[in-house]
Amino acid sequence: MKEPPIPGGKPFGILLAGGKSSRMGREKSLVVVAGQPLWKRQMALLRRCCRRVAVAAGERPNWLEEDAEWVADAQCGEGPVRGLLAALAWTQKAGAPQALVLAVDLPRVSETLLSSLLSDVRAGRGVILQNEDWLDPLCACYPVEALEPLRMLVEGGENKLQRLAARLAEEGLLAIRRLTPSESAEMFNMNTPADLTLLAETLDATRNP
Repeated sequence: MKEPPIPGGKPFGILLAGGKSSRMGREKSLVVVAGQPLWKRQMALLRRCCRRVAVAAGERPNWLEEDAEWVADAQCGEGPVRGLLAALAWTQKAGAPQALVLAVDLPRVSETLLSSLLSDVRAGRGVILQNEDWLDPLCACYPVEALEPLRMLVEGGENKLQRLAARLAEEGLLAIRRLTPSESAEMFNMNTPADLTLLAETLDATRNP
């Protein structure tokens, strides 16, 4: 993978796995896709792209390997915002310049896409993907400089990730990279059993054209 042009080389990686999975009816991290639990698939992907990886969740997941790092969700904010704040705080404390954030329920994201995203990262400026007219804050690289502006927005009552990401982009902390039509399919978000069925059918069609 081409080394991203940022100080310190590869970023730190954070797997966001703190969701309640209420619509799925079971923990999404443990859903098996192509013979592998989602958490293991996503962790392996991040480890290939990052020099240090942790999981952000409200409590340490019982599926996480004993020697793997866990970051507790931040106390302020709601939903995945808490994981994002925790990710940036952990990255800043460790002295790394960037945090590559990936949600556990994006099972189609590839190393190629993440590598392309990282190639656009610069010192003090991360990258977020845009799929048609919406941003995807849960597959993005954030600079640690975004921590304080993000925290201030959240403490001011803003918890919508789309709005938060747009504000960070307006402040020059995130560059927006528009996805190609073929890349857009990688942003498939798995929230319900119907999504899981659709994903399985797609994988079968790929294996048996």
